[in-house]
Amino acid sequence: MSSARKALLLVALFVLGGIQIPTNNSSIIDIEGPVNTAFSTSNDVWNESPFRTVAVPGGFNLSTAVDYSDVVVLINNQSEMKIKTIFKINIALSFLQALPLYISLFSPEFKMMLTSDAFGSDPSPDALIIFEQFALVIGLLVLGVISLIYGSLSFNDISVLKRLSFLFFALSGFFALPDLINVFTGQPTAPLPVIIMGLVTMGLFYYGSKKGTI
Repeated sequence: MSSARKALLLVALFVLGGIQIPTNNSSIIDIEGPVNTAFSTSNDVWNESPFRTVAVPGGFNLSTAVDYSDVVVLINNQSEMKIKTIFKINIALSFLQALPLYISLFSPEFKMMLTSDAFGSDPSPDALIIFEQFALVIGLLVLGVISLIYGSLSFNDISVLKRLSFLFFALSGFFALPDLINVFTGQPTAPLPVIIMGLVTMGLFYYGSKKGTI
């Protein structure tokens, strides 16, 4: 047999060997299902058929229109302020309260503005001397209290700091009391910002004595 005939015979064997003869045991393919499963209408969570003509059958109400089920509310139970921070804030507030007195010691115009409420527009020399002595004594007293508050920052025991904060609360209360009495009696008082800062100082010291932390 020639080589050409051998080659043709081998090709025929390969072709015939790939042909499968069906038997009675062959399974029948069910083609009743959908060809493309991406468009399946059975057991499909995204299937909306039959399509509705009303978006919300029951209509809108407050419970359905406003839904806070996915809102998380965080409650901070650790909102206490550090007691040493309170002391530092009150040091600044105490200095600001006494600042007009310090300025009046060096500025005659500012001194006249402060004394005009109590002594009139033309105070006597004796009245000015009394005011100068008052401003000097109160100003130095405030500096002493500031030094005391600053020195208390060296303590680290929370119970000691809370007790000191309560004592400072009482001290600041006595400082603010004369102005509060004068407000209700209609007498001359310190400027309103000074009174407000005094009350804030009292509140912070009291807060520190109750809820202050290290």
